[in-house]
Amino acid sequence: MSLTKQQIGDKIGTITSKSIVILLTIFGFILYHSAVFIWTFRMHIYKGFIIVIGALIVLVYAPFPNRAYAPVAKLEMNGIDYSNPVAEYIIQVFGNDAPKAFKLLKGNGICGGENGSLNPYARNYNNDQFGSIDYGVFQINDHWQGVSNSNFLFDYKINVLMAHNIYTRDNNSFKLWTGGRCQGI
Repeated sequence: MSLTKQQIGDKIGTITSKSIVILLTIFGFILYHSAVFIWTFRMHIYKGFIIVIGALIVLVYAPFPNRAYAPVAKLEMNGIDYSNPVAEYIIQVFGNDAPKAFKLLKGNGICGGENGSLNPYARNYNNDQFGSIDYGVFQINDHWQGVSNSNFLFDYKINVLMAHNIYTRDNNSFKLWTGGRCQGI
């Protein structure tokens, strides 16, 4: 029994159409049950979707590291971190006299330092007759400097500039600071 080309084409067409019907049935079944699943668990899926979108937003729009966030090589000598922006500013303002300024701040083992950690928010309450307070990196005294609003002394740049002004007015000496007198600088 030999088949003609027409009969072979009809059989292939029948097989193809049956295959398409079967595939469409399977696709419809999957689509229907996916819709039922999504409808049933829509709140959980929605929450998961929101979490994924939130995570993507954070990853895409997170700030790229800049100088303020990027790790820098820590340059430390004599217990002072010179990569600290406060230390950098002290070097910029005091120039060649910066080592003297750091000696005042750190101390020498015998004489205590004014502020070895370079903490711009440091505050020291003195036991003097004026009840004075020292503020900031260089522990600027509110009484002796006539400071009525001490808040600006917590700005390390203002504090360093004031210290430099006091230092230069006293013939490049830190003798107006207790640590400076003790160390003879």
